[in-house]
Amino acid sequence: MRDIMNDLADFWIELYGRVLDQVDVDLALLREDMAYKSGPLISPGLFTSFMLPAYRKITVFSRDCGIRLILVDSDGNIWRRVPLCIEGGVASVFPFQVMAGMNVVELCMAFAALKILGGLDKTALARGSGEIESALDGVTWMLGQRGYIRYADHFVPPDVPWQNSVYYRRRLNGLIDEIISGPAEAAE
Repeated sequence: MRDIMNDLADFWIELYGRVLDQVDVDLALLREDMAYKSGPLISPGLFTSFMLPAYRKITVFSRDCGIRLILVDSDGNIWRRVPLCIEGGVASVFPFQVMAGMNVVELCMAFAALKILGGLDKTALARGSGEIESALDGVTWMLGQRGYIRYADHFVPPDVPWQNSVYYRRRLNGLIDEIISGPAEAAE
């Protein structure tokens, strides 16, 4: 397994090295989905032994090529994985699925350096304005934090009506405007 992980890291470094000689890139995205609703698919020890060396190899290479932001897409409950990803040089893990127990406010408080993307319960979008308001209320504080991008905690499901998407986006934009301009100016 170590050989496979090492060979894959070498392969991606060789492939992307050819591209990055010609193109400036802002971020790198690793996809692995190594967790499910109740936790990681492998133990922290196995992750440290098998995956962390490959993470480090890829993140060092990426930074050497000028890539400042390295993200990992991993679904499910990744609480126990976040510190290991940070140790591996990753700036963010996402999409922070609410139904798997991921709370972006708690994550922000626990891992100050972590960039946070996602964390809005995608199922709230299907249930209407009251649920959308509740989902937004739970994380309004996060909108004022550096390194936070608010969006659904995975792909928006097909049962979300267009008007709900529009309502969510307008409410979110209003909250962002309040953060930027202050409550008094936003009310005018």
